Amino acid sequence: MAMVIQTLSAKLGIATGAQSRGTVPAESAAGDCVSWLWGVMEIVAMATDLAEFLGAALGFHLLFGLPLGIGRPTHRGGHLLAF
Repeated sequence: MAMVIQTLSAKLGIATGAQSRGTVPAESAAGDCVSWLWGVMEIVAMATDLAEFLGAALGFHLLFGLPLGIGRPTHRGGHLLAF
């Protein structure tokens, strides 16, 4: 889902020549519509993060038998080590 949103965002930026994702809706839509779009994008971002965390926790549970509650911090620790 995140890849689809990023692809659509890139296509929008190329088509409009906009430098920032936030400028396109603000220039072409009413204030209420911009707030609604912002809210929807926040929900989409949370949903993709939730799917990533749950997928990692489930993967650790299936591979190593770790409880799901321990899989999520383990996933976060892997991110910290990678970066």
